[in-house]
Amino acid sequence: HEVMETLRTMVGEGEHRPDLRSFNALIAAHANAGQPDRAAAWIHRMRGWGIEPDACSYTSAIAGFARAGEPERAAAVMAEMRLAPNITADIRAHSALVEAFAVAGRVAEAAGALQAARDAGLAPTGG
Repeated sequence: HEVMETLRTMVGEGEHRPDLRSFNALIAAHANAGQPDRAAAWIHRMRGWGIEPDACSYTSAIAGFARAGEPERAAAVMAEMRLAPNITADIRAHSALVEAFAVAGRVAEAAGALQAARDAGLAPTGG
């Protein structure tokens, strides 16, 4: 929680200009703290600072929704990521989406997400 508070203070007080790494740390912190809605909100808020999210930004939010048992929200973030210019969903993003559906017991959708990764030329890794 200290990371979130520190970055919120930086952003709120304008003390330091946050960069992509700062925002990605904040997004990941919210996702890891079980607050995927806040993680996803920061993806949109960072644009107000003139900073475009990257694959890491989106993947953290997708993984957060996966852990929260919200596969539809994870899929929505993945869809948004696919529409973003100059960003390609990597194996981590695809794996997070597969996990979101698998954890929710939605095997067919997990298999579909896995096939989408394969169709994108990405090979799943063991682990």
